[in-house]
Amino acid sequence: MQPDSLWLALLYPKFYNSDFLSVLLEYWNYRLLLTDWRLPLHKGSSMWASLHERRLRLLIRSLLIRENRNASTRVLSSTLQLIFLTRRSSPPIIGFMAPCVRKADRVGHNNIDRISDLPVNVIECILCHLPIRDVVRTSILSRKWRYIWFLVPQLEFGFDFFLDCHDRNIGNQVPGIITDILLLHSGPVSKFTLKIPRDFSMEITCLYKWILFLSKRGIEDLDLACYQDESQKMSSHLFYCQGLKYLKLDCFKLSLPPDDFHSFKSLLDLQLLYVEFEFGALERLISSCPILDSLTIEHCYGSDCINISSPTLTVLCIEQLHNIKSICLKNAKNLTYLTLKIEYASIIPQLLLDSITSLKYLKLESVDFNEPEELLFMAALLKSSPNLVELVIRSYGGAVAPLPNHQRAIDYYNSCCLSQLQKVNITVGTACEHALDLTRFLLANSPSLEILTFEVWIGLEHYEKLLTISQDLLGLGRASPRAEVKFLYSGNTKK
Repeated sequence: MQPDSLWLALLYPKFYNSDFLSVLLEYWNYRLLLTDWRLPLHKGSSMWASLHERRLRLLIRSLLIRENRNASTRVLSSTLQLIFLTRRSSPPIIGFMAPCVRKADRVGHNNIDRISDLPVNVIECILCHLPIRDVVRTSILSRKWRYIWFLVPQLEFGFDFFLDCHDRNIGNQVPGIITDILLLHSGPVSKFTLKIPRDFSMEITCLYKWILFLSKRGIEDLDLACYQDESQKMSSHLFYCQGLKYLKLDCFKLSLPPDDFHSFKSLLDLQLLYVEFEFGALERLISSCPILDSLTIEHCYGSDCINISSPTLTVLCIEQLHNIKSICLKNAKNLTYLTLKIEYASIIPQLLLDSITSLKYLKLESVDFNEPEELLFMAALLKSSPNLVELVIRSYGGAVAPLPNHQRAIDYYNSCCLSQLQKVNITVGTACEHALDLTRFLLANSPSLEILTFEVWIGLEHYEKLLTISQDLLGLGRASPRAEVKFLYSGNTKK
């Protein structure tokens, strides 16, 4: 009898006969029926299951010696059902499920703790994905787990951590909690994240001590944010974290490095958000990163001229800098991705044109097509990027204004060829006439262009204007026979 038919017979007593009882006894003798096919016992069910198994054994013996078995078979059926209920097992365990159940049974039967038997490095990786509160709580699981969290290489104290402490009315104990965790930690700390909320009051000197501690523990990834009403000064201990590979600072004041500081020799990714620089601090910091690969500067102030000299830099993002006057790329021969969101009219274009021939991706945010100086800047930037592959332009300006130097910008456009350009995405507000001039130039001077998307923030109530734009796009000449033009509209603007 196959296992499927055996379970069917167990469920339906009318199938009980001499053949079935023989097979049942055979399975019992080899302990396949009630051991190999059962799921792990639930808490509190082992005693009841044992009693039911003893009862079943007696019933089978009585069935083998009695001629009239009707009464005994009914009792047998009810006993089997009780066993199924006490073991919380579904009777029809068949086919591919059987090996899984047998394996699970052996685990539960022998009380094997699979997680505790994993290699320590695997357990550490698992703990790195848990909140810090749960990581520390693992110390009470068993003696083996008591000190495992001491070696977790990543410590994160984010908004959830501070919110949890606030809900438990222990917000004033947070500095002590973080200090205790760091002091108890006995292994290297490769990643440390700290996000101090705006409504949380803490002595900044505590942060200085933590950074000093991390500088001696091989810190590689450091993410610090302090969202207070006033930016806090960053500790000079930061410059002694020589093993840093990733550094993100948010809402701090950054001073010049100490005299004995040489470089962040391993730093690959630097992100500076809402940072106030001391004069010359930004340039000194960038020049002290010999293998820097990615640089992000957003909403920073204190430096009106940004001079970037990094031959290894491939990704550069500059957004919303206050009082910025110039951006100079002295030595950025490997720059591949460039994102700008600034007041383009205030930038001197010539300072940005020498070292971006390697540029593949260019994104310009908040472009004003009504500003002639911005058009000239954009034209000069395109002219200095002959190997550009993808171009993204975002503009949300209002009504179209006459441009006194419009023809000058058009002439500047026509003097360059974008032979490698394949993808263009232009998004404009209601001022789209000057953007169409740029589109006309791109279609006519991009022989490798594959797709150009032109999106306007104009609602259907301006259907006549949408129809005019669509007709203008269809009438533009294309240097690439494969070029596809997509026209999209969105928004609900009104006159």
